[in-house]
Amino acid sequence: MKKIISIFTLIILCSISYGQDQKEEFTIVENMPIFKGCEKKKTQSKRDQCTNVELYKFIVKNVRYPKDLFGQGLSGTTYVTFRVDTTGKVIDERIEGKFPGESGYKFDEEALKVVRQIPTMTPGMTKGEPQAVQYTIPVRFSEK
Repeated sequence: MKKIISIFTLIILCSISYGQDQKEEFTIVENMPIFKGCEKKKTQSKRDQCTNVELYKFIVKNVRYPKDLFGQGLSGTTYVTFRVDTTGKVIDERIEGKFPGESGYKFDEEALKVVRQIPTMTPGMTKGEPQAVQYTIPVRFSEK
């Protein structure tokens, strides 16, 4: 039995980190990371839009409501922060806003599991140099 999670409005909040030493931070990079398949889009704006859509679709496709919690009517949001490093890999995944309640850790673990599966992306770039980009995304769980 496959019940899909409602993930509403994948809002990607980004803060950008320069290089690997994380000493200098920026709020903007010239080119955000690109999800696999989106690099074929002709403009950066279209690549960014495609990346947001594909990231959303990836999470929706892969996240699962914890089976042992079906029937309890639990719903809420987990906020996951991660970085796309200078090689395009997702690293430093962590929960920023925990799912409420005693069983919330199961939702948090599921959100982290899916974020860790995000495929390698084309890294963010500024002036031709790869940049690490930090994302915070909400993952909303709702039993249907």
